[in-house]
Amino acid sequence: MPDIAAYIIHYSRLIDRLENISELQHLIPGKATVVTEKEINSESSKSLSSSSMNSIKKQIRVISDYLLLHEIFLGTNTHPIEKAHKFKSIYLQYICFADYYSRYTSQALSSFSFANQELCKQHYHAMSLFLKEDSKYCLILEDDSVFKEPEVFDIIIQSLSIHPQDIPLFMDLSNSLNLGQIYNKQDPIYPYYKVLEGQTRCSCAYLINKAAIHSLRKFQDFVLPVDWHLTYALKAENITTYWSQGSIFCQGSESGSFSSNSTSRNK
Repeated sequence: MPDIAAYIIHYSRLIDRLENISELQHLIPGKATVVTEKEINSESSKSLSSSSMNSIKKQIRVISDYLLLHEIFLGTNTHPIEKAHKFKSIYLQYICFADYYSRYTSQALSSFSFANQELCKQHYHAMSLFLKEDSKYCLILEDDSVFKEPEVFDIIIQSLSIHPQDIPLFMDLSNSLNLGQIYNKQDPIYPYYKVLEGQTRCSCAYLINKAAIHSLRKFQDFVLPVDWHLTYALKAENITTYWSQGSIFCQGSESGSFSSNSTSRNK
């Protein structure tokens, strides 16, 4: 039995995702705890202020190179000529900005909301619950995660048994928006590979250990969307980061299985 504790992040108003949560609880080895927004303290959530804007700009500066890299690969196939044309187009746009990260700062400002802060807190609450468990690894899933490759997931858990528990570990298990093409790795032995510290594809599904959680708990100024926040915190702490090959889990709102709630969260 894989030595993991699992947590499913669910916004209680999203009734259409309850069936998927039930299916995940049956497929995931061991107990899967559901974490809703009702279990966290939301009173301290901030409105947008000058200090919040400063935090957004500071955090975006740290991760803007990753955001640019991902933008180059989004919507392209693996053909190098197409990627080169897209890179040139995006690069020409950015040299026209006084601040090269202005566009991403604007995106973060537009998505600053109570609901997005709440979602970040749900992820962190799941991590806090895990610290009370004896398990070595924490699996965090969002409620639209679809379990595609249980067998490969078991192989990943077993192969991680050699990872020292005092070294922080974060593994992205969902190839969101086909970003795996950035590296295009094919390792016949290990179904995962190391990437740049803190580079995540999304927050849909990931494995994390206690050493990494202790580092992430330093960063609870929730001003970015949760996937960007995780990227920022992981990069700031230089936490060893891995990507699974393919999609062990896929994001249901991306594949069309569920409607996305990102627009409503940004309000």
